Amino acid sequence: MTNTLTLIEDHLGSDAPRVMGTEYIVDALIDVTSFNSSTVTTVDFVASANTLTYKSGNALPKIVVGQGITISNAATGANDGATTVTAVSGNTITLGALDSDATDDEITLILDSEAIPYADFGLSTVSQVVITGQEEQLLNWRVSLGSRGLSEIADHLVLRCLVASTGAAASGGAGHIKVRLHGQI
Repeated sequence: MTNTLTLIEDHLGSDAPRVMGTEYIVDALIDVTSFNSSTVTTVDFVASANTLTYKSGNALPKIVVGQGITISNAATGANDGATTVTAVSGNTITLGALDSDATDDEITLILDSEAIPYADFGLSTVSQVVITGQEEQLLNWRVSLGSRGLSEIADHLVLRCLVASTGAAASGGAGHIKVRLHGQI
């Protein structure tokens, strides 16, 4: 997945976080140029460690601990399916589960969400996110929450997008969305 984030200036020309009550707010425009897109790459699987290590081919997309991925076209087929990222260290990703070892396996990876660090917005914590607009009217954007209403992935804004008419996951260029975040610096 790929996105470009642009902080929106207020009426004074500042795009820095500003105080609103006891919190700061940030308005931002996110251009999602490649949502839920597949990446074909070559990896090694080690089932006993539940790891996938990048070897060659297309570079891995930015992957965050807690993000869901779907693997397809694995040589054995046993490693195909949806799982969750539990650790990332360089070119090695630890997953929730793998079934078999494989070397130089050309696979297809698909991430299930767009995860943007709060730090990219100039904030350390976020208490509220409001989607205030979107370019593509046939898509349904939502902020994905985990337990107790907190962000699904710690310290990240996690966005998911569905096609309004079918409910299927959106893919490819998903246009601009405008968001307002409330939080602390």
